[in-house]
This record gives sequence, structure tokens and C-alpha cells, in this order.
Amino acid sequence: MFYFLDLLVFFRTFTYFYMRETYFGLIKIKNIKVMKKIPNFIHSTPIVILSTVDENGYPCSRAMLNLMDFSQHPQMKSVCEVYGGEKTVFLTTNTSSRKIHQIKTNEKASLYFYDAETFNGVLLRGKISIVNDVDAKKAAWVEQWNEYYPDGVLSDDYALLRFEAEKVEIYGDYTVTECTL
Repeated sequence: MFYFLDLLVFFRTFTYFYMRETYFGLIKIKNIKVMKKIPNFIHSTPIVILSTVDENGYPCSRAMLNLMDFSQHPQMKSVCEVYGGEKTVFLTTNTSSRKIHQIKTNEKASLYFYDAETFNGVLLRGKISIVNDVDAKKAAWVEQWNEYYPDGVLSDDYALLRFEAEKVEIYGDYTVTECTL
């Protein structure tokens, strides 16, 4: 029997996936092998699925660039350290997109990181908001995004999103483990 402790640390460092003390008690994990893979899901998955809720209460899911993949987005490491918290994930989008209206109407959202080869994944549920801090938006910016935002970092169409996780579900090897953060 294995226990995983201190899941909150996962959001800050993505490396503490061995038995430790926790902020919220003991959680029985049936498959420690899946737990050891969580940092890999977060840091190496190029795409994350963002789900928001539309005006009729239906989920709307779409693929997004995973800015937590620091190998592809190294600037985000410092953004997370300065502007994030232990349970924060940042995303970018166009302010003209439907998801912005959905986020303004209903802040509930989820992020799903997955390994298509193994069907293992990590689902984060929480709340999402639009970041208005210009310094945070500048810190997250990379020149390659000019393709999406031709007016650059100060574009009215560039939005930085901040997701705060409240719950996590880990899927792997035919098991699901859920935890409230």
C-alpha cells in the first residue's frame, strides 16, 4: 500500500512526487507509477485541453498551447514564480475568442494533460480568470506569438489567462485518483 503526500508542492516544482507530508492529509494511491509520471505530463505535453462552460451550461473544450511545458516556453518558469501560486497554470488566447466571454460569465474550468500513447492523464478542475497585469503579460510574451497577435505584447487581442486548480484527478492504468487541493 502506497500513500502520496503533499500534492500541493506539485504545482510549484513539479518534481516532488515521492512520499512526503501533506497540507491536506493522507491520500491512498493505488498506482504510484502514475504519480511519478505527473511531472512529465505537465512539463512535456505540448498541448493541454481547456474546457470552459458556455452560456447554456454546456462544456466547450479546445486544444491550447501548454505554457507549462518549460522546454517550449522557458519564460513561463519565471512568470509562474513571480505571478503564480502553488496551483497556478497560465495560458494565452485572443480576447476576441468565445472562451473570453465564457470565462467572464462562468469562471469554472478544467485543464486536461494527457499522454495519447498510454491514455494516462491529469485533470485539473478550478477557476480561470483574465490577467490584467501588463508586467505579467510582458513577462509571458515571446516574439513567436506575433503570428497570433500582430500588434505584439500590447495588442488589445492578447490575453493572459490564470487557472487556479482546486481539484486534481489522475488517470492511469485503469484507475482514477481524485484529490481536493
